[in-house]
Amino acid sequence: KSPKVRRAAFQGLSHVVIRGNTFAIDIVATYLHHPSSEVREAGVKALASVAPRDDEHALMVLHALLEHSNSEIRETALKGLGQAVAFRAAHAIETMGQFIEDDHRRVRRAAVEGLECVAGKGDQRAIRTASLRLEHSSAEVRRSAAWAVTRVANRGDRCAINSVAARLEHQRSEVRSLAVSLLGQVARKDDLHAIETVLHRLEHA
Repeated sequence: KSPKVRRAAFQGLSHVVIRGNTFAIDIVATYLHHPSSEVREAGVKALASVAPRDDEHALMVLHALLEHSNSEIRETALKGLGQAVAFRAAHAIETMGQFIEDDHRRVRRAAVEGLECVAGKGDQRAIRTASLRLEHSSAEVRRSAAWAVTRVANRGDRCAINSVAARLEHQRSEVRSLAVSLLGQVARKDDLHAIETVLHRLEHA
């Protein structure tokens, strides 16, 4: 089927079913593990049109796909989850944080983007969730976590500054180095709170 035909069919489906119809959700879900990335993307959009936010059945389907062995399917499921949950839903923020630790770069990217989508800017739970991964054993995961912090924290955010500065005392040098670099991205120049926080760490070093 051509992409245009498939897109029209998905749009038509959204007009003929009541949102939350489990049959429609299951039909759309079959496209979320299609071999074609284009079809999967269309499936994500279609799911958002047939399932209301925080629909129990849609979330069940997506969480099942998050356990898939294929990283592309996990990536798609994270994109779907970002559109399927209520804004700042705690369970979704935690899930996105867990997948920042995924072995595959594209999955980690989807998790970071999903975290920003779900939490928006300035959400303390999201900032702390991302900051926890700054101590991960994998350098790639740590970099993804640092990127996540910059995506969900406003410049000068006190929660972000405190979370990052706490890693200045970490026993591993690579974590401390990342914290130094990241602190410059989350704090403003001459930020009094950042200065006081760093000086406090020095006094207790």
